[in-house]
Amino acid sequence: MVKERVDLYFFLYIFGYIKKAAIISGKCGFSLLAL
Repeated sequence: MVKERVDLYFFLYIFGYIKKAAIISGKCGFSLLAL
């Protein structure tokens, strides 16, 4: 149960990082997310 919680936070951290990178790089970031 603890491991699942850690995985969830890790996923949210990675998702937030990708989202921020996409906003910063604009179309390039959007293209990366589309892959």
